[in-house]
Amino acid sequence: EHQDSVTAALEQRFGVSGGMSLAFQLEAIAGELIENWLEEHQRDFRGIVDGSFLEEYDEDNLRAVFKHAGTVSAAYMLMSRCGLDPSNYFTHEDFQPIFDFNTPATVGVLGTAISEASEQVLRQIEVTIKRYEREHRAERTENHERTELQGERRLSDSRPEPERDNGDAAEQVWQNAENVSEGASPGAVLEPAPVGEAVSPSEGNRRDGEEPSGNDDAEADASSGDQREAEGRGPDAVGRADEQLQGPGRGDDPPGAGLQLNDAAEEGPGQMSLFPSEAEQIQTIAEAESAQQAPSAFSIPQEDIDLLLIFGSNDREGRMKITTEFMKQKPVEDLAAFLKKTYRGAYGIETERGKFSSFAAEDGIHIARGDGTEYDRRAQVLSWTDAAARIGQLLDEGRYATNVELTEAPGFERREIAQTLLYLSHDLSEEAQEAGVLSVMKQYDGGGYPDMMLSVSAALIDSEEREAILQGYRVFYQAWQQDHSVLRFRYHRPTELLLRLEDLNLPRRNYETEMRELPKVRHFITEDDITDALRSRVPYQNGKNSIYQYWQEPHTAKEKAGFLKNLYGIGGGNCAFSHNFHSDEDHSGKGIRLRKPDCGDVLMTWPQVVKRIDKLMAQDRYLTAEEKAKLNTVKEEPKAPEIPADAVEYNSIKEAHADELVLFQRGDFFELYG
Repeated sequence: EHQDSVTAALEQRFGVSGGMSLAFQLEAIAGELIENWLEEHQRDFRGIVDGSFLEEYDEDNLRAVFKHAGTVSAAYMLMSRCGLDPSNYFTHEDFQPIFDFNTPATVGVLGTAISEASEQVLRQIEVTIKRYEREHRAERTENHERTELQGERRLSDSRPEPERDNGDAAEQVWQNAENVSEGASPGAVLEPAPVGEAVSPSEGNRRDGEEPSGNDDAEADASSGDQREAEGRGPDAVGRADEQLQGPGRGDDPPGAGLQLNDAAEEGPGQMSLFPSEAEQIQTIAEAESAQQAPSAFSIPQEDIDLLLIFGSNDREGRMKITTEFMKQKPVEDLAAFLKKTYRGAYGIETERGKFSSFAAEDGIHIARGDGTEYDRRAQVLSWTDAAARIGQLLDEGRYATNVELTEAPGFERREIAQTLLYLSHDLSEEAQEAGVLSVMKQYDGGGYPDMMLSVSAALIDSEEREAILQGYRVFYQAWQQDHSVLRFRYHRPTELLLRLEDLNLPRRNYETEMRELPKVRHFITEDDITDALRSRVPYQNGKNSIYQYWQEPHTAKEKAGFLKNLYGIGGGNCAFSHNFHSDEDHSGKGIRLRKPDCGDVLMTWPQVVKRIDKLMAQDRYLTAEEKAKLNTVKEEPKAPEIPADAVEYNSIKEAHADELVLFQRGDFFELYG
């Protein structure tokens, strides 16, 4: 009831729009207020970090960790007090920076900032609700007086008679007002409760009574819960004392008016926004599941599943590749197998309904609320067959790819095939070239590489030229099957390329859409991504084993941080996550930074990396089973590693040119070894 008024008032006061949802508005306001507080007190704060985990931070990282810890804490408090469920927006990992505030002085400063920021917002909400209640109480009084006047004149009311529920209807409250005893209350008068304790309701049968409102709006009770710990962790917390700001009671409100208000955006089929009791919730969920209604109260909204299908392949051209495959009208089983190869790794989006993460696995796409899916028992699994069926529906409805992507998809496929053909034809052995293998490609040589690729791509459009290329490739393929040495390098995939060339002859269907741009969502690096980076992007061949063995010994957190800092050194590169070539990782004396297209950077200091590795070690998730077996084998049977022949040759050249860079030839290109 109050949400529109509250979001409008917050926007006017703090300049932050509530267009997406109340939850996002509260989080954005919390961030601005924490940043403003830090600007005013930064010098004082810098002087009290000695002896805490924060003392190793430089100025920029200190500001970043303070803003993160303060924002997430203030936002959690505000969401809880406004009846929202913070677990839809935050996970345990969001609160990790708080653990760096590990001295009384730093905790005190952080708590002060959170308290002052939250107080400003909660007071504004309280003033707004009280003002709203005064205005609507006056309207209700006027309507009631008009009703009484009609009764005195014996005029019939044209409106339907309201239902009466155990004396709770508005008219019954007013009609019985004269009979209220003027004597002492039969029940004991409630004493003020200490902060943090619930007050039992007074005796009687009224659920909503009017509270005195003699205080001015701005003079809210200072002990109304600001100092309590975070409330409302889940549905079981609903109904506790002091979980929502309350204005004067509304005698003519419908039943349930005293319940918490949830974000209106969260309401939907099968989802509940008002929870009268835990028992009723359980009954509703059981009924929904027994009737096989979808989505259930705690399922992932279909709209967010669709968004993860649209964005979650971790490939910039993924939608064009997938669209092209669907145009070929293949059976759903073939499409499911293609999706299984195309979707890789983890992806995270944030919408007005919260954070959602996906992970492409063997059995399908795992989807969960929050920052990650690994080991999340609540994760839903969308099988590859179901994913293929749903993407087909989205394409039919024009909601999977933009009009530009649909138009360019066939040309993108031809350019990819042309590029692969050129690479392969230029890697033929000298004997194969002399024998005229793939001689059909000679006519496209000449000029720069981009020109050659465009020539081959154009040839694949013409049916006669395409058939000539296909027949020439089939001759090569037969030779390759008999003798793989016709290719100088083994990274090529001749069988896959043959199938792609043959697919160019399949009849195609066209998809249409009016969608000019993709839906607007926030993207983020998931916990699965971060775990992947820590387990796969370790410098040096045996660096991961060294970390594992060091952790088996008794060391302090500070010693572990120093060990990692020295082991990693300074460096970095692309492919920070094993599934995304365009991601980046760099490390230095400050820590590790992870980057991914369209996502905010993740910066982890070395103490934070230590905590993450501690957790992985405790859960036995740092080394894979194969890595453990190999490590144990090495311990039992130590032997010198085998050195490849080309490395021996390179080392001998390097020995003679110790102070120079040595380029080592491989085929018709060169490598520079570290």
